[in-house]
Amino acid sequence: MANQSSTWYKCTSKKEALMTLGLGLNASADSIKRAYKNLCKKYHPDAKSDIDLKLRKAMFLRINDAYDYLIEHMPELKGPRTKAEKARAAAKEAERENAGPRVYGSKVSQKDSAEKMKILSKRAEEQKRALREKEFEKSREKANQIKSAERAAEIISDMMHSQHQEQLRKLQQINDRSKKN
Repeated sequence: MANQSSTWYKCTSKKEALMTLGLGLNASADSIKRAYKNLCKKYHPDAKSDIDLKLRKAMFLRINDAYDYLIEHMPELKGPRTKAEKARAAAKEAERENAGPRVYGSKVSQKDSAEKMKILSKRAEEQKRALREKEFEKSREKANQIKSAERAAEIISDMMHSQHQEQLRKLQQINDRSKKN
């Protein structure tokens, strides 16, 4: 990844960076890395390609800017860079997996873990219920707004209809007067 940045292009949002890499908003870290590698191979200025050199240089800078932005704003992309760092990270991960659940440095029993899971599950259900209620309330408000707008449209339509009827009545009076004369 090059740290050069183009003067004409700089990513300003995660959405823009992901679109530059040809990905959707819910792209995983692996798919981002894979897309970045593939696009770099395709648009690298030194690669042999049918694509114009200026376009390849511009696209290469744009791809790098997008990936740099994502690395800065997505912690899951910030991983170990060297083989030694990767090995240390893998060892730590394996140690964590083998250690089992811990609270303040001591292992907790499976019963405590099960109780914790029940509590967390209950909290998650409560949050889901609260979210559903909030969404229901929003939809109710939206329905009331729509009903109010429809009623306002009916009132305006009735007013216009009565004005139209008044104008027709006046025209009829003028027409009747002109026939008399």
